[in-house]
Amino acid sequence: MFFAALDLGSNTVATLVRQATPNGLVAVAKINECTRLGENLAATGNLQPLAMQRTIAAAARQLEQVRRDFTPLKLTAIGAGAVRDAGNGADFLAQCRQELGLHHAPAVLSGQMEAELTFRGATDGFPTTTPVINLDAGGASTEIALGFPGDLRLAASFPAGCVRWCDRFGLGDVFTEKDAEAAATATLGLLAPRLDEFRDALATLTLQSSTPPVCSATGGTATALAAILLKCAEGNPSLHGNRFARADILALRRRLMRLSATEREALPGLQPGRGSVLPAGLIILLTIMDALGLPEAMANTHGLRYGLTAALHDCDPRLPVCLALP
Repeated sequence: MFFAALDLGSNTVATLVRQATPNGLVAVAKINECTRLGENLAATGNLQPLAMQRTIAAAARQLEQVRRDFTPLKLTAIGAGAVRDAGNGADFLAQCRQELGLHHAPAVLSGQMEAELTFRGATDGFPTTTPVINLDAGGASTEIALGFPGDLRLAASFPAGCVRWCDRFGLGDVFTEKDAEAAATATLGLLAPRLDEFRDALATLTLQSSTPPVCSATGGTATALAAILLKCAEGNPSLHGNRFARADILALRRRLMRLSATEREALPGLQPGRGSVLPAGLIILLTIMDALGLPEAMANTHGLRYGLTAALHDCDPRLPVCLALP
């Protein structure tokens, strides 16, 4: 049996397919395409018609491959930050159901559920005694969660994302340190009400383990960061598990701010459509790392969709079975 998750993200449409084996769920296909669903959401409060068309077209291409290559199958589909915040999000999901031939409309994940499922997916390969704090700078929101694998202690979602911040602070092309500082200040302002809570939880994890907490970074920002620094394609399995010092991440952010969106897109390893929004994601990531005193981040390619497929396999009633193939 195959279990799949279609993620209608704020910047990327992505599908993960995993096969149930005696050794657990094994990834057999990953498909990603940047469509920037959350484009201009901050300014208008709604998903834009062209962005919705791009996203549905990309989802249709991915589902065509899934229907052709993987049976028997159960697939769930979700909309996250951009769909959650948009005034026309429900209409978009109804349109997805109709045009994609789904049994049920994709579910809208709450920020809390998104953070929890991302943590589940991100920690599935860690020993149960390893403390982990996971950071996921997405397109419209950022999720932070910490605990031990199978023992989530604290999770939250904040409305700061690489597409949202790119549009709000003008980071899609060449920008200044002043622009970067404004985005960082806004990020810190969103974190501030819960910052002490996360610091205390992190300190408790440190005391309860003989190993220091691992800072895991999931999502497109993290994979793009690793792809550029390692000069590998974003889909390369070798990206997973590489650790990057704060200084290296900051150096990349400063390098990107001097490049146009077109010049960024030409960087080896970067997925098309990522160049304009990556600096915003790095600013968010660096701000959280600094606020929590995290000296490095590990690129983790196991995130939300891994958590979704695991939950689907376990028959989580919160997730609709949008497609079932015998």
